[in-house]
Amino acid sequence: MPTIATALVSIVGAAVMLLVIEPWIGLACLAALLLCMTLLPRFARRNQELHERLNDRLEKEIGLVEKVGADTLQRHYRVLSRLRIWLSDREATAYLFVGSVAAVLFVIAISQLALSPAVKAGHVYAVMTYLWTFVSSLDEAPSMVDQLARLRDIGKRVDPGLGDRAEN
Repeated sequence: MPTIATALVSIVGAAVMLLVIEPWIGLACLAALLLCMTLLPRFARRNQELHERLNDRLEKEIGLVEKVGADTLQRHYRVLSRLRIWLSDREATAYLFVGSVAAVLFVIAISQLALSPAVKAGHVYAVMTYLWTFVSSLDEAPSMVDQLARLRDIGKRVDPGLGDRAEN
């Protein structure tokens, strides 16, 4: 939770500061943030489903090892590996998306600063520092969302009533 709070404060603070010192770059950051926030619930939901399936299989693993034959056990481990690969692929895709958004934001910033007459080095440094803060905090989102999905599923397994409260 402290990491999430820090990332949110950093994202919002950097975007506000960019709006103040370079409005177009700040607006581009807000648009990127809006795009990410639009895609985030679907990403989180799907990761939650994959973690539930993975953990369901892991809970049944001991019983399978004791009772079933080699073919069933191999199929079990193939499914486990596919679930882990899907989760890994989703995280990699999310990082690719965030990295692409970051690259576009830096291109916008450099273009805007290059077109500004008599821009000073301190101004460029401030813009790049706030943009770097924004992007590096945004870059933490995929792993935080995945970790929350994992923790939510574990929480539901430990306290079945927790799932009902977390969804409300």
